[in-house]
Amino acid sequence: MKIARMISFILLLAMIPFNSLSMVRAETSSSSKAIASISSIRKQSAASSELKKLAYKSFKWFQHYRNPDTGLVLDRSSNWKDTEIRNTMASIASTGYFLSLLPVWVRLGWLSENAARKEALQTLRFAWKSLPNHFGLFYHFMDWKTGRRWGDCEVSVLDSAIFFNGCMTVAEGFQGDVAQVANELVDRADWTRFLVSSENGQVLALAWNPENGLYGRADVRSSEMSMPYLLAIGSPTHSIPKDIWYHMHLDYGMLEGYRILNPGFPLFTSYYGLGWCDLKNMKDKDGVDLYDNARRTALANRAACRAMASHWMTFQQDEGGWWGISAGDSPKGYVAAAPPNGDGDGTVWPMSALADVTWIPEVVDKDIVRWMSSKIWDAVNGAYGLAPFSLDKSWVGDDVIGIDLGSFSVNWANHTTGLVWKLWGVHPVARKAMERIGFTSDVNRYQPCTQKPFSSMAGTGK
Repeated sequence: MKIARMISFILLLAMIPFNSLSMVRAETSSSSKAIASISSIRKQSAASSELKKLAYKSFKWFQHYRNPDTGLVLDRSSNWKDTEIRNTMASIASTGYFLSLLPVWVRLGWLSENAARKEALQTLRFAWKSLPNHFGLFYHFMDWKTGRRWGDCEVSVLDSAIFFNGCMTVAEGFQGDVAQVANELVDRADWTRFLVSSENGQVLALAWNPENGLYGRADVRSSEMSMPYLLAIGSPTHSIPKDIWYHMHLDYGMLEGYRILNPGFPLFTSYYGLGWCDLKNMKDKDGVDLYDNARRTALANRAACRAMASHWMTFQQDEGGWWGISAGDSPKGYVAAAPPNGDGDGTVWPMSALADVTWIPEVVDKDIVRWMSSKIWDAVNGAYGLAPFSLDKSWVGDDVIGIDLGSFSVNWANHTTGLVWKLWGVHPVARKAMERIGFTSDVNRYQPCTQKPFSSMAGTGK
């Protein structure tokens, strides 16, 4: 019967005019394109769904590892289950990300606005009244119960900036008493006390401690380093000269065919500050485009991992084609790894790669679907996020780190709604900084406007 049906089909094709066969081919081609399109949509849907799941896991982590009395958030915890708190070291940066994400969680319906306001106020009031500071800036780490300095850690300029970014975001998101305390914290920061000399003139220091005073220099133009400069130049109370932005030197280089800033730096340094400041299509007076640099750096980092596939199993295509060379835990401990060789043991930090969803969304969508089909997926997909791992060393990280979850979630939120960008961008400090530094764009997105309370905008689109 099968042979008879095949002969009948061949005879039928022989009777069809040539132009009709062309129509069949055309229709078949159209059908193939339609099927391919549907397949692409399904992959995008799977990617979007998984990214949202990871964002929700991050939300659960911040809620679970936030101290209920002080509002301070742990620096790290186990990624595999809710465990007893192994240590009580909180991070001012983790806490800043927590504040930044509160309006996002309300927008998503994961937290009520009333609960979010209470959590924001509790955290801000504790920081204002009880958290030790040096001219308004905070220690990098502290005890999450008392706020006391952790060991001999430093007052961190960069990590304090992340906290202040969170203050500005909730100030515009919730307004009222939240904004009052948040703005008091932002205005108290005396950035002029953190200036040091460099070969190009004054720049901000990286840190201060009571044992050694100021040390380190934030003197390299990058997304990460931009954070304190934007706040310091835009400060209404303790601003630094606007030209100090241009004292940071430029270090361009090539990585896998891409010309990028700071090619020897970990991936996160290219996107950190852009979690709050939307610089799309904007350049400073030197023509530096930090937004486009984040895109090119992500692609270069991915290409560098592809180039290492011949040396390390982790990056091989048949193992999932994982990528993301950044700072984080490794078999050697905490490292600040960078291309072209990473940490030299095949370790990858997937959450850093996913944090680039704002700049290379199609690539991230494609890659995460591929990762989900890899053999290692279940072993690295923990309770709160994707763990760093090395197939070559048979190692999977135990912990997730608050700043990794926070940076991914903030960037994912901007990719889906633009909300953190919108709220931070209308804050007076942000507007003043953008104007003073001299960013230029075809579209002036920082013109004066009246910001409505968050409750009025919670249901709006992007």
